[in-house]
Amino acid sequence: MVQLLRAYIRICLLRLGPQDLPASPFLLQLAAVAMLLSGTLMLGLDLGAFTPALLGVLVDMVASAVLIYLGLRLAGKANRLVQALSAIYGTAAIFQLIAIPILLVIGDDPTQSPVGQLAVLLYLGLLMLSLTVLGHILRHALDTPLWSGVMLAIFYWLLFNSLLSGLGIVSSS
Repeated sequence: MVQLLRAYIRICLLRLGPQDLPASPFLLQLAAVAMLLSGTLMLGLDLGAFTPALLGVLVDMVASAVLIYLGLRLAGKANRLVQALSAIYGTAAIFQLIAIPILLVIGDDPTQSPVGQLAVLLYLGLLMLSLTVLGHILRHALDTPLWSGVMLAIFYWLLFNSLLSGLGIVSSS
């Protein structure tokens, strides 16, 4: 278990790729549960309600699975699905767990303290790093350059946020 956590951390540091994880359905399930729990907690704290948070995380997981499957299938690399999703879900769980204390420091009105404002900057940096890591995973899964993986990650993030806003899970403002 410690070796798996180290592998996920090394993926977050761009030192390993999804191909370095075992192609294990059990690992995929474990990573999915970790993302579901950490994401629901993170988004629930941010939204102030856990039911829409759970729905938001489920939408994210299903949307990412469908898009990754379609992308890998179009690239003729559908056999990489389990490892790619394991990497995406596992690294997302790590970033969500890191984000929770930052969101707690940000609070409802971060403009009220310099610490809250600093936490906003830290959160934005974490978001940029998480998009870079997602791009890194996509680059390895799809055999594309890092820049195109990061562009796909940013596109997905914008699409996902628009979808959540459209479903009324988060506000668009």
